[in-house]
Amino acid sequence: MSKLAQAHTEARTVYTKSRKGADYTSSVLKLSSNGKLGKRILKGAWKGATIFTVTLEERATCPSDCAMWTKCYGDNMPFAHRMAMDPSELMRRIEKEVSEACSTYSKVAVRLHVLGDFFSLEYVVFWRKLQHKFQNLFIWGYTAHKVGSPIGQAITEYNTSHGGRWLVRFSNNTNSSLARVGEYTCAVDAPEDTGYVSCPEQTGKAASCGDCGLCWNHNVLKGIRFYDHSKGKKKV
Repeated sequence: MSKLAQAHTEARTVYTKSRKGADYTSSVLKLSSNGKLGKRILKGAWKGATIFTVTLEERATCPSDCAMWTKCYGDNMPFAHRMAMDPSELMRRIEKEVSEACSTYSKVAVRLHVLGDFFSLEYVVFWRKLQHKFQNLFIWGYTAHKVGSPIGQAITEYNTSHGGRWLVRFSNNTNSSLARVGEYTCAVDAPEDTGYVSCPEQTGKAASCGDCGLCWNHNVLKGIRFYDHSKGKKKV
């Protein structure tokens, strides 16, 4: 069995040395240095927000029925710092760092998650509580949890609350191109006949997520189509 196949079987990253535990001295909440994401949001309702990211361990924190389980782009990210400390320690650090960020910047937008997923309902609620506490905190991301699961139900509810400061899309759900209330979607390589909107950053129509804003725009009811990261940008 290859190292990658073993990682798939054992529900973990293939890059075990990249896991960061309680002895990790750097920030959990990272200022974006990713060219795809950008550093600031430049248009839309979240304009002016500084972008931060959180990276967890792929598969270890993800639902086992994730459609990208064996195709995760984390398999090609050996240098990512994957937060793998105890959940209580992780949340303690995040709350402290979010507090510092929200007192420093007028708006803070957190991308959940570069790798990994919401690993418990408590963790989802934790982020909601942070938004109650910090009114300049904005959150967007993607989840492989199913809409009807406990975590999915919480996300659906949050997608319709917080004054438009939260939007997490359900990934690889191609059943409908139009969102029902709170059920925003996205999919990798969604068929053209689904009516999904192709990611403007990947098609060269936007320089970064910060220049785009489709994913967290509550008026964009159509799903977002992403192209397989291993194939690079697609010209259309």
